[in-house]
Amino acid sequence: MQRELDGLPKRRGIPQRLCPRLRRSTLIDVIAFQGKSVAQLKRAFKDSVDDYLAFCASRKEQPEKPFSGSFLVRMAPEMHRRMAAEARREGKSLNAYAVERLKPRSMTT
Repeated sequence: MQRELDGLPKRRGIPQRLCPRLRRSTLIDVIAFQGKSVAQLKRAFKDSVDDYLAFCASRKEQPEKPFSGSFLVRMAPEMHRRMAAEARREGKSLNAYAVERLKPRSMTT
């Protein structure tokens, strides 16, 4: 746990994931913690993660992992060429074109 905290970006010496106003989550499950000092925040965070992992284990579920927002897609070179050409025709980057095409209809409104 300490190794994970040591590598986090910091603001005023506090790992950003320990600052609720700075934390950005891509998890559906919620891990809540609070404290009045850095030491209390670290302890509460560790305890909350441990509780979450125990909860998942008791339900025989895999813990949720955060998503980075990027993934590698492998495709045939011809498909890649056609997508790049279509993106160029629409004046978009290939990434923006792919995101638009992959976005579920429920997210377009």
